[in-house]
Amino acid sequence: MANKENLNKSIAEVFKAEYIIPLYQRNFAWREEQISRLLCDIYESFTNNPKGNYFIGSLVVRKRRDDSYEVIDGQQRLTTLSLIVKILGICNEPHLSYESRPQVEEFFRNFYDGKVNEGPEHPSTIYLREAVNIIKTTNIQEESEGEKEVTIYNEDGSINADFAHYFASHVILVRVEIPEDTDVESYFEIMNNRGEQLQEHEILKSLLLSEIKTPDGYDLDKQKEFSIIWDACAQMDQPIQKSFNTRYRKRYLGDQYNDFIFTNLASGNDKVKDAGGFTIDDIIAGEHTVRGESNDDISDDEVKFIDEMSYSSIIDFPNFLMHIFKAFYEDLYKETDEGNEVPLDAKYLLRVFYKIKEHLNPEDFIYNLFRTRVFFDRYIIKTTSDDNDVSWSLKKSQLYSNNKMNFVSTFNDKLQERILQVQTMLQVTFRSRKYKRWLQKAIKWFAKQDSLDIDGIGYLSFLDNFILERYEESPILDCCLPVDSEDNFKKDGTYSLGESTPHFLLNLIDYLYWVESRNEVKHGIKHSDKVSNFVFKYWNSVEHHLARHTASFKDDGSGYVDNLGNLFLVYRSTNSRLSDRPVIQKVTEYADKNMGANRQIIYKLTMANNFEWNKKNIIEHYNDLLELVAKRKEILEG
Repeated sequence: MANKENLNKSIAEVFKAEYIIPLYQRNFAWREEQISRLLCDIYESFTNNPKGNYFIGSLVVRKRRDDSYEVIDGQQRLTTLSLIVKILGICNEPHLSYESRPQVEEFFRNFYDGKVNEGPEHPSTIYLREAVNIIKTTNIQEESEGEKEVTIYNEDGSINADFAHYFASHVILVRVEIPEDTDVESYFEIMNNRGEQLQEHEILKSLLLSEIKTPDGYDLDKQKEFSIIWDACAQMDQPIQKSFNTRYRKRYLGDQYNDFIFTNLASGNDKVKDAGGFTIDDIIAGEHTVRGESNDDISDDEVKFIDEMSYSSIIDFPNFLMHIFKAFYEDLYKETDEGNEVPLDAKYLLRVFYKIKEHLNPEDFIYNLFRTRVFFDRYIIKTTSDDNDVSWSLKKSQLYSNNKMNFVSTFNDKLQERILQVQTMLQVTFRSRKYKRWLQKAIKWFAKQDSLDIDGIGYLSFLDNFILERYEESPILDCCLPVDSEDNFKKDGTYSLGESTPHFLLNLIDYLYWVESRNEVKHGIKHSDKVSNFVFKYWNSVEHHLARHTASFKDDGSGYVDNLGNLFLVYRSTNSRLSDRPVIQKVTEYADKNMGANRQIIYKLTMANNFEWNKKNIIEHYNDLLELVAKRKEILEG
């Protein structure tokens, strides 16, 4: 074993050595939640104490005879770090290799050569490619939903030099070497047998369970029912109906499994033979299975799911719990924490609980959690896989007479399409799981509903009003006047922020054009007839249709190139491919792709103008956009 004083390694020191990911290790699998959390936590430490060290965990390795290190534990974190150090310019040569995985090896070679988009795509590299994009675009300063974002990698290819220095010198990894003759198989067996550390939401569950008591001791029947409901709600990536067996599904969701009829935890519904309750010590000791009949003990032969409904939730369970705390217990929290609001960041989960635990009824909490989750399933979008790209789903359960259950559109026809589109617009704009103010307001809106069958038109109006209110918080374009001629164009007084244009504004433009194109009564908005249906994606980069180098920069020509009339959103990878290409090449290559409404219109106007796009076209389109946004209320009201 290495000496203790040699265990702590800065990131710069870590990547002076060579590392091998052996074949027995699984492929890279970290997603946005883990990568974003790592970056945000490090940035928070950097801003709070730029000269202090930040420890990010351990790396267990075994030194080989060629002086390279075989990675035993910590390969997901190490792989992520190897991507970050290249992006930050800390390391320009790969020091990580994968045994017997040529596609991954090729990916890393291309990535370090600046050719991340080259090479064949392979299932083993999908998450790596996605990780590069996440690292470059994550907002690492997420204190609010404000317009200003901070990323480690800027649109112009520059980096935050101070943060890069901190990352290299003050982020510490504990590198633990096990002896060369260690039996790795036995080591893994020991690691697996010791069990994983409890997560905070599991600790919260145990703390709430321990408060379910009678004057004579623990109420085991209520504890059991609480645990079954909690575990079902925790499975965010599948419909709630799938998380119960037939008996509980009918008891809580009705005969058709599409209602909410749960009222309270009931003692004596299912007698439990064992004595004793649950404490935090029970949980930590691994004695946390509810005694008696479990959710899985009853046969589930009655219902067959004919639609697998494979999806991912837009938030995870810890964040969902934070939404419950904020929606139902905000006032209580403010009384105990000097008026502060409940944060939506899940790292504060236990802190919030401890502030209000003396006044928190676990039976009320499970009711609010369960009811909100049922609404969430039916009325909040989910993401689904679509050729390695995101797609969207908004569905509810439907039980047929032959006891087969399918999942169908929540609303009918146009209303379904509109609500799906407005939610995806909000989701791609406010991507972070930590700060979804629109979702929090939706949960509070659900709480006021008398029935699970909500008024779809009222729900759409609520979502549209959130967008309008969000705009009114900082009226982005209302101070801008149309440009009456090319000669009178000035950057000052026009909306010409280029790459700094808020993504909210560009997504709002796409949504308004799309809604207007489907309105039966037009409002005089030009070019809305040119909009084809499209799906909002996580477009994360502002693209200049007329590239900078092709414009004349006399008389501040950059002003009209950076003007709103020349901009739309694309993927950052698409932006790098488009780069400085002429507009004719952009339009002919991408015209048939899924694109936002504004980009569609710009491309069609370019084609109609013999593949020319100049200052005159930009100003004309800019004036159209001012008119579009000025009529936002009329458009959304139909």
